[in-house]
Amino acid sequence: MMRLDQRKKAHLALISKSLIAVALLIMVFMFGGYRLNIETPSFPLGLYKQYSSAPKKGDLIIVCLPQSIATHAKDSEYLSFGICPGSVKPLMKKLVGTQGDTIDISSAGVRVNGVLIPNTAPLGFDHNGQRLERAAGGVLKENQIFVVSDYNPHSWDGRYFGAIDSAGIKGVVKPVFTW
Repeated sequence: MMRLDQRKKAHLALISKSLIAVALLIMVFMFGGYRLNIETPSFPLGLYKQYSSAPKKGDLIIVCLPQSIATHAKDSEYLSFGICPGSVKPLMKKLVGTQGDTIDISSAGVRVNGVLIPNTAPLGFDHNGQRLERAAGGVLKENQIFVVSDYNPHSWDGRYFGAIDSAGIKGVVKPVFTW
């Protein structure tokens, strides 16, 4: 009988320690600026560290979409539930255009100031067979940014929704460990 009680106590202690470890891990992620990318194939899956530094062209950023685009993203099943307007997750994309940059979107892909960004040729249809319309290009105005994935040619990004407001930027991220 005593042996059984010791096993129960040991089992409860293991469960308690495991729950504490999970809680600590969650706190590190929430307050330590780490993000786990296990959902979007726009960039490699893995662990990323978020920084509060001012983003510059070429940086990988976390950004919330404007309400109207977010609603479309949720309705089209491009984004799942999250903390951004429209109750969707923020995007992880590369910042490729800022104020004054000229964006051209053609069948070859996205050009920023005449330079073609790899893997950005627009697709005709999404994963559900819905037609994807190409966004309009143009010169980016003050507080406008343009984001894409140059990693995954099937990414849903600025090719389809166009320029967005820089106020949606939540931070710069850098990979820590990816697979």
